[in-house]
Amino acid sequence: MNIRIQKRIGLILVITSVFWQIGCVATPTSSIDINPVDNPNLVKTLRYPKYFTEYILGPRDVLEILVWEEDELAKIQGVHTDQERMTEYMIGARDILEISVWQCEELCKEIKVRPDGKISFPLVGDIKAHGLTPTELAEELTERLAIYVKEPKVSVGVKEFSGKKVFVLGEVANPGVYTLEHEAKIIDLISMAGGYTEDAILQSAKVIRGEPKEENVIIVDLVSLIERGDIDYNVFIREGDIVYIPKAFIEEEISVRADGNLMLPLIGDIHAAGLTPRELVSEIRLRVLFNTDVRPGVSVRIKEFGGNKVFVLGEVTKPGVYIIEEQSRIVDVLSMAGGYTENAVLQSTRVIRGELKKENVITVDVASLVKRGNMQQNIVIREGDIIYVPNSTIASINYILRQITPVLYTADVAHRMGEW
Repeated sequence: MNIRIQKRIGLILVITSVFWQIGCVATPTSSIDINPVDNPNLVKTLRYPKYFTEYILGPRDVLEILVWEEDELAKIQGVHTDQERMTEYMIGARDILEISVWQCEELCKEIKVRPDGKISFPLVGDIKAHGLTPTELAEELTERLAIYVKEPKVSVGVKEFSGKKVFVLGEVANPGVYTLEHEAKIIDLISMAGGYTEDAILQSAKVIRGEPKEENVIIVDLVSLIERGDIDYNVFIREGDIVYIPKAFIEEEISVRADGNLMLPLIGDIHAAGLTPRELVSEIRLRVLFNTDVRPGVSVRIKEFGGNKVFVLGEVTKPGVYIIEEQSRIVDVLSMAGGYTENAVLQSTRVIRGELKKENVITVDVASLVKRGNMQQNIVIREGDIIYVPNSTIASINYILRQITPVLYTADVAHRMGEW
C-alpha cells in the first residue's frame, strides 16, 4: 500500500473510532445525513455511514475479521447458583456470611460483616473479611484456628449480599460475582473485574437482564464507548444483571490478495473482491455454519483501503470511497460520486491532502469550473485526497475536519443473532 495512504488511514484510526453495528444496540438508530451542521451531536449523526457498506472490496484492502460464538449465552444459564463462580466474589461490608468448621458445631456461625470490614469469630477474634473472597477468608480462618483445632476444615459462604449482586463473565481479567453499593454503569463493572482480555469481542458485549433469555439481552458496543467516548453505550447496571463479553475464535487482520481471495482458519479461501463488507459478512457466516456446529457472530472491519482510492464526502449524491486512475481531475471524481446536491456550496469545495494535522487544504471553486468553464479549478486529484463539498461558506477547516474524520475511519459490519 502506498505509504501516504497507510499513514493517513492510520492517523484517522487514532483520531476517532467509528463502528457501524448492524442489529440490537443500546442507542437509537442514527441518521446517515453527513451535512456539516453546527451541532455538537453531529458525530452521532455520522456514526453509521451507510454508504460504506456499499463499498466494493478489492485487492490490497486490509480487513480485520472477527468471528465469535453467539450460542455462548446458553452456557451461562443458571449462573446465579454457580458455586464455582461464587468463590470469586469479594466480600463486602454488611454481607451476612455462613461459616462452618467440620465436626465443630460450636464454630458454625452466621456472622454479619461490620461496617469496618471485619468480623469477630470465636477463638481468633477480629479478622478482616472485606475485600477477600470466601475462599480466601476460609484459608485465613483455617490458619488461625489450627492453633486450637486439629486440622480444621473451614467453609465460608455468602448468605446475603449487602448491595446489588451482579455478574461479570467471559473475557475479563477476573470474572465472577460483584456487589455494587452505589449506582454503576457497565464501564465501572468491567473496571472492577480488572478490564477485558486481548481476545474480547468488545463490539458485542452483552447485558443479560432478568432470566438469561435472548429477549432480555442488550448488545453494547464497548468499542464506541471506550475508544470514541460514546456515553450512550454506558448503560446502567441493575441488580442481577449479567455482563458477558464473548471471545473470538477467529481473529485475523488480513489483506485481500491480488487474486481477490483471502484465507481464514476453519473456512479456507473466500473470494472477497467484488463483495461489499455486508456481503462478505454473510459469506463468512454461511461458511462457518457449514463447517462447524457454531452459531457465529461475524464482524468485518476495513482497516486500510488498498489501491488508488480517494474519499468524497459532504454534499454529493453518493459519498464514499472511490478508485481513481492516474491524472484524474476533481470534476471526474465528483462525477463518480453522482455529482453534487442542491445544497452544495461549490465555490467552497475543499481538497484535503496529506496527513491530518499536517494537511494541505486546497479550496476549489467548482462553481466557476462548472458554470464558467474555469479549467484552472479542475485540479488533479491524488491518491488519498479527501474531497469535501460543504453546504456552508463559513465553516473553518478545523470544523470540517471534526465532521469528516469519523466518516473516514472505516466501516465495521457485524452480524448477530436474528439478523438478515
